[in-house]
Amino acid sequence: MATMSDLRKGFRLGPWEILPDLGVLRQGESEEHIEPMVMDVLVLLASGDGDVVTTDQIVDAVWAGRPTAPEAIVQKIKVLRDKLGDDPKDPKYIQTHPKIGYRIICPIIVPETAESEQGAAYFPAYLWPVIGGAMAIIVIAIVVLSNRSGKIQRLEAVRSVAVCPFENMSGPAGDVFAFGVREQLLITLSQEPLLRVVKPPCEVPVHEIPEELGVDGVVTGSV
Repeated sequence: MATMSDLRKGFRLGPWEILPDLGVLRQGESEEHIEPMVMDVLVLLASGDGDVVTTDQIVDAVWAGRPTAPEAIVQKIKVLRDKLGDDPKDPKYIQTHPKIGYRIICPIIVPETAESEQGAAYFPAYLWPVIGGAMAIIVIAIVVLSNRSGKIQRLEAVRSVAVCPFENMSGPAGDVFAFGVREQLLITLSQEPLLRVVKPPCEVPVHEIPEELGVDGVVTGSV
């Protein structure tokens, strides 16, 4: 589990790069700036490692235990959701537990600890390219088989794909592995000069990705 100190150095929340010291949420070339207390709430939620962080814990950590109206916490969470593009009715990042607190439901990746504490413990880093290459072959094979079946008339017509986050079916310990498989697949496919590879935002439903991002196909999966 990443500590508050680890998270303060920066981490990833799904497609977002979080830079607490700068008060910045970054995704690609776009940046969102948030005030320190809102960032403190986000870092605290991230430190929960998927567990619910109670409102009392938020008050103790962010407001130093000072009497705080529940509306103040709700407002900070609302700002975070607005900046992340999160929908409280169908959350991708922050889930509300009424009268209890909140929890992060998107994988948290801390660069300084991901390999040493999690990645290395579950899979050797030097095998990531092998996994990426094997999965790229599988993706290509699927396209070829589809072509032979008549679903795709010309293989050359596939010029772009969106690679979605892979679903982790192994519990919290598998989050880093699922994230790493997708990232390595992105790297491997991106080496094909005639193929445009994109990372779709978490908030875009899979069935809307081709039209929204202008791609020929979508890669999804689970580990």
